[in-house]
Amino acid sequence: SGLQVVSPNEVGLGAIPSGHPINTTFLINVPNSTSPGYYYVNFTIKYDGGKLIKAYKLQVYPKADLQIVNVYYPSINPGSSKVPITITIKNVGNVTAQNIKAILGSSDVIYPHVSSSNPLMGLTASEEYLGDLKPGQEVNITYVVDVSSGAQVGNYSMALTLVWNQTGSLFPFVQNDRFTVQVTPTS
Repeated sequence: SGLQVVSPNEVGLGAIPSGHPINTTFLINVPNSTSPGYYYVNFTIKYDGGKLIKAYKLQVYPKADLQIVNVYYPSINPGSSKVPITITIKNVGNVTAQNIKAILGSSDVIYPHVSSSNPLMGLTASEEYLGDLKPGQEVNITYVVDVSSGAQVGNYSMALTLVWNQTGSLFPFVQNDRFTVQVTPTS
C-alpha cells in the first residue's frame, strides 16, 4: 500500500497465555505524497504449529505540509550585524497547521542576534510563534541575525525547524526545511 514499517519489523512475543492480550507498537512511515484514506497493513503471526496473516485497516488523515516559498534579506557581508531575514512559509497541505512554532538553526557564521544589554534574549532569539496556517495560506517570519567577521564569501545553508499540531494527531509534527543565505564581499 506504499506504507513502510520502520521499526520494529519483527517482534518476538514468547509464550502468550490464553485470554491475555499483548500490546506492541510498530512505527509506520507515511510519505507526504500519500493521499488521505484507508490502507491495509498485513501482519503475519507465526506460532508453533502454523501462521496467520491478518490485515489491519489503517486510516491516514490529511496532513499540513509547511514549505519555505521565499527568503528575503538585504546584502549580507562578513561582520554584518542586525540583518533582517524574512522567510515566507506556506501550508501546501490540505489541513490547518495549528500553534506553529518556528526555530531558526544557526550556521557556523550566521546566528540570531542577541543584544549585549539583554543576554537572556539568547534563549528565545531563534524561536517565533506563528499561530495557525490554513491550507494555501502564507505567513512571513523575520529573524534578526549577525554574521561572523571571519565569514568567507559564499552560500550558507540554514535550517528552519517547524513544530505544529493538527486535529486528529496525538503528537506534534516536526519538519526541518533548509534555505540558503549568500554572504557577499564588503563593498
